[in-house]
Amino acid sequence: ANLMKIVSRGFTEGYYYKPRVDMEVLQEFHEGIIALSACLAGEVPRFILKGMKDEARKAARKYEACFGKGNYFLELQDHGIPEQRTVNMELLQMSRELDIPLVTTNDVHYTYAEDAIPHDILLCLQTGKKLADEVSKTLSKALMAVNRQMLSLRKQIAQDTQQEQEHFMTAHTLPEPLLQSLRHLFTVYSTTLEQNRRLPLQPSLFSSAHSLAPELMQLYFDLRFFLRIADLFDERFCFFAAASGSQLTVKLLCLDPAQMVDERLKLGRCTALFSATLSPPSYYKAVLGCDSDEQTHSYALPSPFVQEKLCLLVCNQINTRWAMREQSLEPIAQLLFEMVSAKAGNYIAYFPSYQYLQKEAEVFSQLYPQLPLVLQSPQEDDFLAQFDQPHPERSLLGFAVLGGIYSEGVDLQGEKLLGCAIIGTGLPKVGAQQEILREYFQQKNNSGYDFAYRFPGMNKVLQAAGRVIRSPQDRGVVLLLDDRFTTAAYQRLFPAHWSHARILSDSEQLRQTLCTFWESQADNNG
Repeated sequence: ANLMKIVSRGFTEGYYYKPRVDMEVLQEFHEGIIALSACLAGEVPRFILKGMKDEARKAARKYEACFGKGNYFLELQDHGIPEQRTVNMELLQMSRELDIPLVTTNDVHYTYAEDAIPHDILLCLQTGKKLADEVSKTLSKALMAVNRQMLSLRKQIAQDTQQEQEHFMTAHTLPEPLLQSLRHLFTVYSTTLEQNRRLPLQPSLFSSAHSLAPELMQLYFDLRFFLRIADLFDERFCFFAAASGSQLTVKLLCLDPAQMVDERLKLGRCTALFSATLSPPSYYKAVLGCDSDEQTHSYALPSPFVQEKLCLLVCNQINTRWAMREQSLEPIAQLLFEMVSAKAGNYIAYFPSYQYLQKEAEVFSQLYPQLPLVLQSPQEDDFLAQFDQPHPERSLLGFAVLGGIYSEGVDLQGEKLLGCAIIGTGLPKVGAQQEILREYFQQKNNSGYDFAYRFPGMNKVLQAAGRVIRSPQDRGVVLLLDDRFTTAAYQRLFPAHWSHARILSDSEQLRQTLCTFWESQADNNG
């Protein structure tokens, strides 16, 4: 009864923006009431946060005297808010000094998730505000909390990497303040979406009556994905943050997916993994979690295509390492010209980067302006459409990026593609993230460079070379333009059907070899 009287007085006599009561009302109706020191908005916590510890103790004694010994408690809460931890430490000390008991609580303003909207409406009625304004304010505050944590990380990176070219940081644990702010933002987002589903809100947040603006919707899904990965984070992951100007990029890098993949594979009775480019099998068994399983077997089946129909040539005079790329442009152009001149038709040259591709295109066009050249664009283009039809009367040469969309999953059968040249070994670009991967596997199995660079690069080479022979009737040419393909480290990665690869040292040898190959194919067809 006294609790109802206190609440009623707050609405009928003490209302000012919110229902309020003073000490006189509490002293009049204190009988039978158990009181807590409240959340951060309470009088005692507010004094603590202001550094007014003596006033906090006086307030605590005042309320204990009002409600009686054993009816007043100091309230501890921890919702991941830094201020709560500050208050909690002082409340623990106060409890010991003043002999006031403690109680731990959690903020619960409604019982079921579906009560969220009615609760917000009630708050708006109490404060005279609009629901849409409150949603926007809550979402903005959550975003600002994340932004503060991101700014803190960027400041830390700037301090730690003042003398270095690359500005990034790594950690094998997740920064808890950032993670908590992201989880809170995701909760706010989820609530906002549910509110809009039930009650259309303001146009500034929503592009239509029932859909969040696209950029905010994408952020919601990015948050969801990031937090799901955070739940999996362990010693096989790495927290990575990189600063560029005013921007900060945060990633959770999965360095070793083996255990997680293996757990999924074992859910079935049997799993078969097959591809033309699962080479070397030891690498794929290691990264797919099959390495330690004695029941895992690997087989290399013979190619279904006749080996003699593929002219596989390694040109050992080409050096595509970074320091030698400018010097390699003209020799590469000469070899490409010999390839497309030996037999008219469609050809593709694959380059390790778009920048390298553009430089080679400039040199090639200057040396051989009579040959049509088509370049892959960084944006969507009609590159592949140029190869839909054979060109037996003239040659067409396309330049594409190795490892890009035109070096795998492309099926140009017959005369649609007579050959390809692969410039370089496909190594991933050296950078902070690749170096993290290299260091991880170097410590794990002493094969850091192979796992981070050589094996993934060779996979791209095999994928691109596989564009040439697509059916038993196909015949064609593959040029490997890099002297590293002649070394044992790469020769051992060649599949069995590449055992006939020939090593050439100049363009004249290439011309003669291609002439002989195409003549032999004409004789066989005849």
